Amino acid sequence: MTFKRNYLWHLLIWGLIILSDATSDLLRHDDLFLVALGKSSMSQTFNVFLFYSAAYINRFKQNKALLSLSILLLLSPIISFYFYAILYKTLYDIQAPAFGLVNYFYYLSNGLIFLVGGFLFGQAREVFRLQKKQAELERAAANSELQLLQSHLNPHFLFNALNTLLSLSLKNKSDLEQTIIKLSNILRYSLEHRQNPLVAAQNEINYLSDYLFVQRKRLPADYKLSEHWDQEETKIALPVFLLINLVENAFKHGDKSKNGFIEIDLRSRKNYFFFHVRNSRPPKDTNKNGNRLGLKSFEQALLAAYPNQHQFKISSKAEVFSVKFLISV
Repeated sequence: MTFKRNYLWHLLIWGLIILSDATSDLLRHDDLFLVALGKSSMSQTFNVFLFYSAAYINRFKQNKALLSLSILLLLSPIISFYFYAILYKTLYDIQAPAFGLVNYFYYLSNGLIFLVGGFLFGQAREVFRLQKKQAELERAAANSELQLLQSHLNPHFLFNALNTLLSLSLKNKSDLEQTIIKLSNILRYSLEHRQNPLVAAQNEINYLSDYLFVQRKRLPADYKLSEHWDQEETKIALPVFLLINLVENAFKHGDKSKNGFIEIDLRSRKNYFFFHVRNSRPPKDTNKNGNRLGLKSFEQALLAAYPNQHQFKISSKAEVFSVKFLISV
């Protein structure tokens, strides 16, 4: 579709140039419109050649491109003169005057705008192509990192969850069955959705709820884990495992002492989704950039899914780390 659209734009622009040239010819000569249009179409043929030749030269290396453009610039008046001489001799039996310095500079000035225009067009096209290629490489790298993060559950969580199950089996068997069900839901979801780039927001919320249920069983009873859920049905889909990884990041890098806390704020409506996680930091946090691990990849995932419809903010202070995002469609 893009190729066809560009192709049509080129035809339109050259059509306007030919029409303008034909109109100018009509004002100077008493020709029929179709005759003037035919003459203009033929006379612009060489300009088309100059324009796209100069554009193609941009594919060469810099020194070779400049040399090629210089040669084309110097030779174009000579080629142009004899091209039109043969054309008018064949079609109208008009004998061209002898080639001289005046003819050279006339055809040089006539073709210069098409040479320069074509070269600048080729440069712009190459810059756009390289930017597009760079964006694709960055997107591929981000997707690879994202897939790596999505490919497995945090082994620390699984290890802790199994220890929790063992503890419950010895002390509190009434919660054991429910915890096993929640953990089973987490594992099933991870297997079923790890290849999906986007999932329904409610699925992510349910997955996070199961995760928090399991985590609460292993946390001290007085640990400050607060949740604020303000939900309504939403049509927004989320990058898979986004919520769980943001929260898991808080558990991994947060202060695990009795003074620690994690706060989760989730709000959803039909056309927007807001999520905010805050966690306290250990008094002597030697890995102050650790919280950012993987977060940039998820920001890229949001950018790919909602390029102009999201906000993503990371706040890193001495005592509190915070990450939040808003999707509004």
